[in-house]
Amino acid sequence: QAISPVAAQQFGGNRPREVGDTWRQGQWMALALLGPGLIVLCFPQPLLWIAAAPEAVNERALQYLNALAFGLPAALWFRAFTTLNIAVSRPRVVMAINLIGPVCKVPLNLLFIGGWEGIPAIGLPGVSPMGGAGCGVATAVMYWVSAMIGWLMLRRSAFYRPFAMHGLGWPNWPALKELLRLGLPIGGTYLIDVSAFNMVTLMVARLGTETVGGHAIVSNVAAVLYML
Repeated sequence: QAISPVAAQQFGGNRPREVGDTWRQGQWMALALLGPGLIVLCFPQPLLWIAAAPEAVNERALQYLNALAFGLPAALWFRAFTTLNIAVSRPRVVMAINLIGPVCKVPLNLLFIGGWEGIPAIGLPGVSPMGGAGCGVATAVMYWVSAMIGWLMLRRSAFYRPFAMHGLGWPNWPALKELLRLGLPIGGTYLIDVSAFNMVTLMVARLGTETVGGHAIVSNVAAVLYML
């Protein structure tokens, strides 16, 4: 998230090479966050234990989170891509990709949740129904599709060439410290906002799948109203 204010200042000061340097340090930050993120998604048993949910709910939640772990590298990369484009006055690029994502997500959900039989007029064998875990697989695939589109744009669009963004380079500790100084408060704001809903999910999980599903619907409606 901190790429946005840092790179925006550099872009406004007509220092395109520094924008590329900030982007590379953002990649190192994403790599650093990947480790703990994968640990939480692959081994969420402590959180599930706190929820005290029924065994069936625990099993589905574990499968869903494990599937999401596959998409975490792409999700972190795309978050950096998003904040970069906001910094260089290209928000429409991200908007276009974000509109493509849900369009891909609908058939992917149908495919992985219900198998081929879940898609009308298709009866081909090969993909078995995965239930709730299939939603996690579909989300992970969507993250990778979004990241691949963004990567192709960085490679092909002439707009990004002045930033010299190819390669990863080496970690620059003063630059990483600056990203942390700005990024931790920004991330903390998101954490408080999101955890307000997620903690309620943990508390109501013991009441069963229908209650958790109802809470998820309410959370999504609240998020849409918030955006409007």
